[in-house]
Amino acid sequence: MAHSKSEDARKQTPAAKSAFSFPTSKLITSKRFSNYQQDFLRALLTAPSYTVEEAEKIVKNYFEKGR
Repeated sequence: MAHSKSEDARKQTPAAKSAFSFPTSKLITSKRFSNYQQDFLRALLTAPSYTVEEAEKIVKNYFEKGR
């Protein structure tokens, strides 16, 4: 019997789901990064695209260095 799409989606790991790279401009304006000023994010995220995890790691590392 064939698996449904919802069953296949549940079997994917979180890393597999988020392996997509997004344009930096989309990440900067996304709801996930709305707590940060867009100019600040533009200064940190200088590559044309990132995965969500990569972008979060860059922002997190910036704040951890300041402590």
